[in-house]
Amino acid sequence: MIDIVTIKGEKYSYDEPTMRLFKDGTLLSSSVAEPVFQCDDSSEIPVFAGILLKDSNKVVSLSGNINTVTDPNSIIV
Repeated sequence: MIDIVTIKGEKYSYDEPTMRLFKDGTLLSSSVAEPVFQCDDSSEIPVFAGILLKDSNKVVSLSGNINTVTDPNSIIV
């Protein structure tokens, strides 16, 4: 189980074998949240990187920071 504590004190947990997500011990529905994965250059296997909160379009990172998802098409270079 991977635990993430936010600066607000909320505790999110990710159960790797079942891919289930919990907030403060309560199971979260897949319509509310889903795990986020990333690949690095050294491995082809995706690694758990955080939790997408669908209702607010934010990601809880492993460090506990909560970041807004940005549409890449809206970025002006």
